[in-house]
Amino acid sequence: LSPEARERVAQDIDLVEVFNARISKQKWNLAASAWAAARDLPETSGTDAHTLKDVGSAWVETPLLEIRGPADLLNALNSESAQVGGDWVHPAIALGYKSWTFAKHYYKRAARGLRSRARF
Repeated sequence: LSPEARERVAQDIDLVEVFNARISKQKWNLAASAWAAARDLPETSGTDAHTLKDVGSAWVETPLLEIRGPADLLNALNSESAQVGGDWVHPAIALGYKSWTFAKHYYKRAARGLRSRARF
């Protein structure tokens, strides 16, 4: 969002994703963290998972509390002990994973096709 657009919606924002494991430039995570801190908003994280192995690569640690609704979640995220964590994946590595997965599936399909045509 542009700075103007962010300011127009700022009063409607309850929390900010400050760590995205698959973002192309880490400076955007830092900018989000600074924006959240300037507005005293709780911080969250996201994996932006496109594959099963990426699920869980970002997290937020909070005190062990029962979460029954949005207010409880915001309370946990606002806790002094709440902490964002994760493993950032460089875009070149992410591209390598995607390429490998695509090639593996492509060649498996091609091999199945060859086997089915090779029957005499």
